[in-house]
Amino acid sequence: MIRVDFDKPTYLRASLGLAILSPRSQHLLPGADDEVAEPTLAPVVINRLFNGRAQVNTDVQSEEIRGELIPFKPDDSDDQEIQSSEKGVELSFGGIAGKSVTGLYGGSGHAPYRFNKKNGPSFFLRVGEHLIWGVELAPEIRRSGAEKGVSTISVTFMGKEAVTVLRKANIKNGQLEDEWVPTHKNLWEVRKLS
Repeated sequence: MIRVDFDKPTYLRASLGLAILSPRSQHLLPGADDEVAEPTLAPVVINRLFNGRAQVNTDVQSEEIRGELIPFKPDDSDDQEIQSSEKGVELSFGGIAGKSVTGLYGGSGHAPYRFNKKNGPSFFLRVGEHLIWGVELAPEIRRSGAEKGVSTISVTFMGKEAVTVLRKANIKNGQLEDEWVPTHKNLWEVRKLS
């Protein structure tokens, strides 16, 4: 069963899209009680589950609403973890595919790159005394099932993949417009060893 704290904005990543969870969609979660005491509104669903007419597809079965919870904003306990993680030795893989590091999983979280508020959002992972930065590490550590302070993990840099992303760019007369920009995405493999 998925437990949701509805006091904080949360997303549900499913294979069919991304759904914003709210109290009015609680009845759609797997394992939810069939009897709902309060009347519920139609759930807010994004991507393929949403038909674009401000109505939810009624043919979607509750068994199809599965996925993993992704916190929209880290809670206060993450701030303490970030402060303690700032002391780690930053590890760079230098773009060398196949390079890896093994150690005790010491936690992870979302923070500005290198903990500098002037930098954009990123994701850090602590392996032993080392810090590794990379947005793509977040789903990999979740998939591994590693437990902070208990699991030994191996992090391997698998290379880079060319992607195109939508970014704001100064196109004309100082106005910001959306522009597709070619870039690269780092690929990682995180394995739980014990």
